[in-house]
Amino acid sequence: MTLAIRRVDRLVATSVLGSLAGVWLVHTGFDAATHFLGQLGNIGRNDCTLADPAIFILVTTPRRAYEMFGFAALIGGLSGLAATGELTALSASGMSRLRIATSATGVVALLIVGVAILGETAALWGDQLAQAMKLRRQSGNLGNTGSDLWARDGGRMINARHPDAQRRRPRHLAACRRTRVHVEPQRLAQPPRLG
Repeated sequence: MTLAIRRVDRLVATSVLGSLAGVWLVHTGFDAATHFLGQLGNIGRNDCTLADPAIFILVTTPRRAYEMFGFAALIGGLSGLAATGELTALSASGMSRLRIATSATGVVALLIVGVAILGETAALWGDQLAQAMKLRRQSGNLGNTGSDLWARDGGRMINARHPDAQRRRPRHLAACRRTRVHVEPQRLAQPPRLG
């Protein structure tokens, strides 16, 4: 068996590449669309507009494509050849199954290198940008009162105060349920009590 690339290898490669790319785009697009629809519930909160979820999904698309490649390679690998009957025709013409598999695997191996580079560059950059966007959007749930940091998490208020300079950790971390705060008019100079 020779490993020289023949015309039939190019036929297998283009067929596998076409079916794999189609499955990859459909899976990535479906994942992005479902996450975009999930993000639409955030519109109107913390000054979130329609552009914010769209940009968030756009910058996380390289990571989604990276994650969906395995499914696309599994589903789309030889399905393009099998669907059109080319796999049967190639086997009937005397081409061995090993040669067909080698041709298909060569294309997938080249794509794996490209996807690995995508995952280590654009996907990481997009995820960092998306996390920064998410943190900016959620920063409406943070408050700072001098040396204390308050954060709201659903129905809980979390307070971190007095950072320790040596350990860079808060000395005190408290979480409490949100309750009604009663402030008497003559005590407005003191902070209200939770409880």
